[in-house]
Parts: sequence; structure tokens; C-alpha cells
Amino acid sequence: MLYQLLIAKPKSLFPVKDGVASVDFGTLTYPPVTASQDEAANMVKGYRFTQSLMAYPSSKLAKDFAATVQSAQQEKTPQAMEKAIADYFNTTKGYQGLTFPSYVCASTFVRSFAWQWGLGDDGSPGRTYWLYAASDAGHQPPQDSKESDADSPNHGSVQFTRKDDAPEPADPTDRNSGYTITYTSTDGDTKQLCFSDGQLVDDPHADVPPVCLQGGYGLKSHRRRIPSGHDTRPL
Repeated sequence: MLYQLLIAKPKSLFPVKDGVASVDFGTLTYPPVTASQDEAANMVKGYRFTQSLMAYPSSKLAKDFAATVQSAQQEKTPQAMEKAIADYFNTTKGYQGLTFPSYVCASTFVRSFAWQWGLGDDGSPGRTYWLYAASDAGHQPPQDSKESDADSPNHGSVQFTRKDDAPEPADPTDRNSGYTITYTSTDGDTKQLCFSDGQLVDDPHADVPPVCLQGGYGLKSHRRRIPSGHDTRPL
């Protein structure tokens, strides 16, 4: 018997290894499965590639990847399809060695769980997002300003707070990843939000939720005009 196997970090469920487990019919047991550092690093590379696609959706990188996947789907076997996409990754400067299964695991994790979206800049759980409209684009604080994002014209905030009793290992049915996610309006009214397929919604069962915020990534310099190279941050 064969089982699709996904090894993940216990606290976050971030994927570490994607593979297959097969029974040894001689002993009727399953052999040990080991996740290597290289496999774990490849998942992180898949996550970074996902960030790049979100931050630069119209870039040559994103367009070439989309064209490669579309072409690879014409291959006759899954192995040939994966090889075609791996060959594409090897032509890039920052994602050589990345595999299609690692990308799928990482990108699915980003859409399925709130964990990464709730991490602060230091990597620890807990983050506050301030909401802005397109009309606020001309009101960013200058680079040397001491003004905080909270002081800028905004339309409320969304706060990720890690629950004290969040289970570890994490509960795979909890799409909020152990966070309490709260929207606070400029009037001080609050609503509890749920993470659903890459979005924050106040009613996951509604066809059109009254509150629906789409997660994404952008340059760190996008809001405060601080030079940051190609560093990205969640938006």
C-alpha cells in the first residue's frame, strides 16, 4: 500500500517534506522516513517563490512560470511534467533546485493556513495590519519620518494574536493557525475574522462575506518609501 506523506513543522504545519510511504510486505511495517535539511530548505524556497509571484504578478518571472506550467501540462506523464517545470526553475537565478511538488506544498500552505500571515517582522507570532485605500497612496510618511503606520490615514486594522492555549502540534482543521484575528474599525467596532483560502472573512459560510480581505505580498518600500531592495512583506 502507498500513502502520500507530508511531514510538517508541529507548531505551524509549514511543510518540510513531501513524499510517499510504502509498506514492507515482508515485515508488514513502514520503513522510517527522514526529512533532510535540503528538502526542508526547498520548501522554504517554494515559499519565497510564492511570495515573488504575489509581489510581482506581471514580472517576467511570473509570466514565464505560467507559460511553463501551461506547456508542461501537455506532457504525457506526471514525471515529465515535473521535470519540465524543474528545468524552468533551474534557469532562474534565485530558485535553482526548486521542485514543482515543493512549490505546490508551500503555495497551498500559504492559501490554507493563517500562520505565515500572522508572523511579525521578527518571525514570532503576532502582527497588526493597517488598512488603507488607494486614495491614501500619496500620504505615506517620508523615509525619515517617525510617524507610525497607525498615525497615517487608515481605515482600521486587523490584528493577529496568538492564543495562549493554541495546541502544539497544531490542529490541521484550524485554518486560523491558533490566532485570534480581529478587525477593528476606525470607530472602534470589532469583528472576528476567519482565514479562508487566502482571505480574511467575517462569515466563511456566506457566498459574499460582508468583510473580505485578500492576502498578498509587496515590497517593504511600498508603504513607507524606505529602500529595501527586493525584500517583501505581507499586505
